[in-house]
Amino acid sequence: PEKMTVYEVGAKTQWFDRQLVLNGAAFFQDYTDKQTLVSILNQAGDRLISRIANVCCVEVYGLELDAAWAPDATFLGGNWFVSGSYTWLDAKYVDAVVPNNSFTFITAAGNCTPSVAVRGVPDLPGRPADDPADSVICNVSLDGNQLEDAPRNKVVGSLGYTLPITEELDVVAQADFQWTDKRYIENTNESYVSAYSVTNLRLGVTSRRWEVIGYVNNVFENDTVYTVINGPGLS
Repeated sequence: PEKMTVYEVGAKTQWFDRQLVLNGAAFFQDYTDKQTLVSILNQAGDRLISRIANVCCVEVYGLELDAAWAPDATFLGGNWFVSGSYTWLDAKYVDAVVPNNSFTFITAAGNCTPSVAVRGVPDLPGRPADDPADSVICNVSLDGNQLEDAPRNKVVGSLGYTLPITEELDVVAQADFQWTDKRYIENTNESYVSAYSVTNLRLGVTSRRWEVIGYVNNVFENDTVYTVINGPGLS
């Protein structure tokens, strides 16, 4: 089973009668027997299939910072709210070796240390339990590769404005921004999703019982691919 040990140190603070909140944390995550998706050849040797492999290990160093400011004083007749956060990750495979016989996985990883699979050992990928002969497989190293779907940097921000127009009604406006760094989509680091940013706007009228809100998502029409699902060795 996958195991993880986490070490974290941080602080949560409030300033100016709780109008300003500043938080921060640094952490280290140590995975052992990390589960990761690989491709292997089936027992007939003619088709790629997916398999979950346990590898040792993954180490993640991280930093999280966030701030929120909601001043009591009004500006332009209303109340404002500003928030932002930043996350930094250094997530890498360490001493991660995967026994494998898939030509796509081996080629994508770019390395192979040949190893003899002893006869009568059925639990190696693509090896029938009754195979009488020794065979050669690759020990593929993922050492130093970035953990999949773990962007090195991420920034999120929000700006909100509330303007009372009657005792019961408020005009609300909000802008949200997110920037996400490049992310690898598989453990071989062969393919990746490019960095992207997206900005969303919201404007409307609210009361205690109802609200009418209009949205504009992806204001600047960023057409970068956000999410990718990969198959066995065919990202």
